[in-house]
Amino acid sequence: MSHCGMPEDRVMKQVVCGRMEGQTEEEEKRRRWRDDVEEWCNNDLHILSMKATEWCQMVKHALDTNGH
Repeated sequence: MSHCGMPEDRVMKQVVCGRMEGQTEEEEKRRRWRDDVEEWCNNDLHILSMKATEWCQMVKHALDTNGH
């Protein structure tokens, strides 16, 4: 199942939704980079993406407010 709506050949999609070599200790499946990110951040990638977007908007607003 793909959570990314972009074409398969996009580099960003390959980085975010791609698979990493190797197996998890608990399961016999390939581990994806996003699995690690979700585990490290204790959150779903979609939620993390929304938080990153909010952060960028806050930084932009702060820079615009302070004239930089």
